[in-house]
Amino acid sequence: MFKMGAFWHENLDKILKPQKARTSIINVTPREAHELLKTDPSLVPHNILVYDWKAINGTLQGFREIGKGHDFCCTKRRSKLQALSFGHARPDSDHDRWSFTIYALYERELVVHFRYHLNTALSKGIKATVCTCPTQFENIFKEHERILKFMWKMRFILLEKQI
Repeated sequence: MFKMGAFWHENLDKILKPQKARTSIINVTPREAHELLKTDPSLVPHNILVYDWKAINGTLQGFREIGKGHDFCCTKRRSKLQALSFGHARPDSDHDRWSFTIYALYERELVVHFRYHLNTALSKGIKATVCTCPTQFENIFKEHERILKFMWKMRFILLEKQI
């Protein structure tokens, strides 16, 4: 069992201007992301990837499944993965929403990936987002001055199904 936080925001275009990231984020394939995760498996709790209200094992097959509709990106230091995220435009009832998940070792990397995904949404003309990340970082959405205050917040708990 583990918990993840989810945060929504609407009308990004009215409150946020794109900013250039100071840390390099590289786009990677699902295979590359899977290989990089091997440099620090603790980055993804229980090796379970969460996306679009679904959970999947962090196997190569799982990465490929997510990669069918999501773009992967990462930051690394000395060939070791520091943060991994993936996102895509998700159709909603009246507009698209940029949906993304971030796994990070440190707050700094989470903020970099968060900004990257907000910029991506704006560059694609998408004005609403939903972000999923480990609950250890949820306080920065309240306290961090560079992160806009999100409109809705919730937690969800993933339980193991045993047959």
